[in-house]
Parts: sequence; structure tokens; C-alpha cells
Amino acid sequence: MEGKDLDIQVTQDAVSIAGEHRYEKHSQSNSKVHSEFRYGKFARVIPLPTKVQNQKVKADLKDGILILTLPKLEQEQSKVFKVNLDQSQSATASMQAGNGNTQSNITSQQSLQTT
Repeated sequence: MEGKDLDIQVTQDAVSIAGEHRYEKHSQSNSKVHSEFRYGKFARVIPLPTKVQNQKVKADLKDGILILTLPKLEQEQSKVFKVNLDQSQSATASMQAGNGNTQSNITSQQSLQTT
């Protein structure tokens, strides 16, 4: 099989490989001619466990073995969110980027009324 027989498409989530293989064999002995033909189409979709940079994929075909190099997509850094509660309560939560540790400060004020 040659590279021209393959159609390789890569999205961020999956790799699609399609192609057609052909095999022909002709032999002639004495007054007999023997011919064999094998051919067929194939298609596979392989889901990827993580998102990839589909514009930077590299492919190599050597000795019938297809090697794809798929660089991972860099993930977005964690964002910091501030949450405020209405009335006399407030809360602030922040997330540290990279290690997933969370810390929260909760402040509440209550007023007592006496009758």
C-alpha cells in the first residue's frame, strides 16, 4: 500500500483513515495463464482520549506501517472566580492555577434583634 491510496483526516477528537488496497498477480506457464485479483476499501475512525492540535499532525508511511504524530492541545489555565452573596453574607472562592487546590474564605455577619 502506498501513501496515495490513503485518506487521513484528523479532528481535535478523532482520526479518520480510509483507503483502498489492490493486489494483482499474473503468472504464465506453458499454455496456461493464471491471474489473481484482490481489492477492497476500508475506513476506520479512531476516537482520541485527549484533544490534539490537528493542524500540526505529522504522518509517515514506512514498510506498510503508518505512524502519526499527534501533539496534544494545550489546556486552558484554570480561571479565578469571585462569588459574592447578597444581604449580609459574602463568600470569596479562588482556585489556584495548575494544581487544582482550592481555598475559600467565607465571611458572614448576623445581627441579633431583641424585642
